Amino acid sequence: MGGTVYREPQRLQGKGTPSLRRVKTNWWLIIAVVVVFVLAALWLASQIFHSNEPAPVPVIAGTSSRSLAISGDGKLLASGALDGTLRVFSTENGHARSMTRLPSAVMALTFGPGDTLFALVQNDSRLHIFSGDLTVHSEREVQPHPHDLAWSQTLDGVIVISGGIDEVHPKLEIFPAQPMGIVESTVQLYDLRAWSAPRSVAASSDGTRIAIALSARKNNLIFYDPKVRRIAAVLTVDGTPQGMAFSEKEERLWVASPATETITEISPRSTVTTAYPKGASTSPPIMIAVNEAARRAYTSGSLTFPEVDLDQNKIVRTVELPFRSAAIVLSPDGKTAYVSADDQNRIGVVDVQNMKYLRDITWVSPSK
Repeated sequence: MGGTVYREPQRLQGKGTPSLRRVKTNWWLIIAVVVVFVLAALWLASQIFHSNEPAPVPVIAGTSSRSLAISGDGKLLASGALDGTLRVFSTENGHARSMTRLPSAVMALTFGPGDTLFALVQNDSRLHIFSGDLTVHSEREVQPHPHDLAWSQTLDGVIVISGGIDEVHPKLEIFPAQPMGIVESTVQLYDLRAWSAPRSVAASSDGTRIAIALSARKNNLIFYDPKVRRIAAVLTVDGTPQGMAFSEKEERLWVASPATETITEISPRSTVTTAYPKGASTSPPIMIAVNEAARRAYTSGSLTFPEVDLDQNKIVRTVELPFRSAAIVLSPDGKTAYVSADDQNRIGVVDVQNMKYLRDITWVSPSK
């Protein structure tokens, strides 16, 4: 018969037409891209999250050069560590009587009346005030970048030297204990009008002079008269002054200068310098303590503990230390020196009459 013959179309072999295969292939590509994008976003979020987390605080051993203090009666020894711990020891047996933790490294300590303890902490514009057993704690705001402090019995107050906002405009503050106490009393604030970062502060026993050591090469020692509230004198000490000690009876100040490896004795009529052997194990002299009656000076900062005859202006005896020393204090009777280690949780006890190393006072960091 004539006409058009109907034929059923042949079925294609395989899993679909080429166009359908391309569509499926594109969907798999899109899914892969989305998965990669999600994983990248999760990784980026994890990095951002972890970057906002505070870094773990490393366990730091050692002490700063001003974080050792002894009570007026010589029975208590306070030591602040770079890990923020503050401890009070008995000088009789070396046992720790009390301990507390501060926010950061303890940079400076001094005892006040009734065994009150004052402390400055790194990067913290607060004066920390403790009872002798560390159970009572109060605070007082100070100027930015505080460096050092001292207690003056004559002025009946705490003296704090700070660097100011930019660290080169030193400010002197006196917090009197009377009539309302250190925390509430009106502060005496003085701008020293210097252009250098402060290093340390010391007060004369009669309260007529406060010495401030600056990091400048010239005019690096300021004497402030708190009674008339003005600068009484400005001197230049060789090198950069660091540690200072006032005499108890006479108008004398001893200054240690680590850069020039010297100590300088300043009196109203003369200035005498004692040079240490250059590059020896007795250097650098960073902090200084003086037995005024015996005319002997002792410094910390080195591996060897030196005794300086202030009349002969030379080192006459030495003691080898098991560590490099940081801070130093003398007992009130001048017979014993205490030196802390700069990189260990350790205090050395030295018999300065016989120039003999007696023992260690040690402790274990609470974070260990």
